[in-house]
Amino acid sequence: MEKCALTPHGRRYACKAAEHLGLLPALNNAEKLIGSFGKNIPNFANKNVKALLFPKTAAIQNTHRFYGIAASEMSNALNDYLAGKDANSALREASERADKRVAEAQSGAK
Repeated sequence: MEKCALTPHGRRYACKAAEHLGLLPALNNAEKLIGSFGKNIPNFANKNVKALLFPKTAAIQNTHRFYGIAASEMSNALNDYLAGKDANSALREASERADKRVAEAQSGAK
């Protein structure tokens, strides 16, 4: 495995966290850190640790300008369901509220 780059301080901490704690770094150019992932963790010895890591991440999801409205109403529907409301009723009401809010947003944008 490659040796971690030990400078600057933030990268040094990320290196130690990757090697000793099994924490993945949230850094740009973290290939060397990922290469030493779990190096000093006994349970990872003689294991294919790279199989735990994703070499490529998925593309960022494209969202519509009304995505926030729909997500908010879906969250409200989930809360209603968890509070005891019937799932179909919660979803129908959330859909109606979302449709109304989208229509208001569209009419306000014109």
